[in-house]
Amino acid sequence: MRIYLDSVTIIYLIEEVSVYLEKINFIISTGSEFCTSQLSYLECKIKPTKENHLALLIFPKDIS
Repeated sequence: MRIYLDSVTIIYLIEEVSVYLEKINFIISTGSEFCTSQLSYLECKIKPTKENHLALLIFPKDIS
């Protein structure tokens, strides 16, 4: 099964927002294929760019 993630889900996972982390980890554990859009990819870069947090600007090349 393919699951499409929006930027909020990705950001909550990266920032480990405790309210959603358990649910997100459960979804990840299903073994599904995850996809996102270029827009979500760019949205995830806004805060790290503003804060000059270079480690969060690095994403795997195969995100599509």
